[in-house]
Amino acid sequence: MVYIIAVYHDIGHHIDSKNHETISADIMAQDENLNKFFTAEELIIIKEAIEDHRASSKENPRSVYGKIISSADRNNTVEMCLRRSYTYGKKLDPTASDEELFLRAYDVLTRKFGEGGYAKFYFRDEQYEKFLKELRNLLSNKDNFVNTQREYVKKLKN
Repeated sequence: MVYIIAVYHDIGHHIDSKNHETISADIMAQDENLNKFFTAEELIIIKEAIEDHRASSKENPRSVYGKIISSADRNNTVEMCLRRSYTYGKKLDPTASDEELFLRAYDVLTRKFGEGGYAKFYFRDEQYEKFLKELRNLLSNKDNFVNTQREYVKKLKN
């Protein structure tokens, strides 16, 4: 079940990133081949886990499967977080300057991973806790964050 949830959880992202979890769950639900392998009850759990994986969801996942996929879908290194925030920002606004993207990333990552941020992690994970501590330290100084991301992007472009 976890494998199927992982396969489908972001499949709708290219259609609509803001509602991708619902679209992904609907695509999974239309896959009649899954009826050969899973019961109707299991397919409901799979669909709900796909719907529940989004970090910005106001509700906790309805099952342990949703918690597994939601937790596994998080960044776990500062480098990965900086790369994803920059490349995603560039995808959203290809005309934005690097400086605009750095400031956008700072705001988004502060809301997501800062103290009281909306990203939840449902299992004890030392690597994630280390990442969170490092990222929060970086986010504690906006200028330091922007300079760090600037240096990282410079390396990325070379």
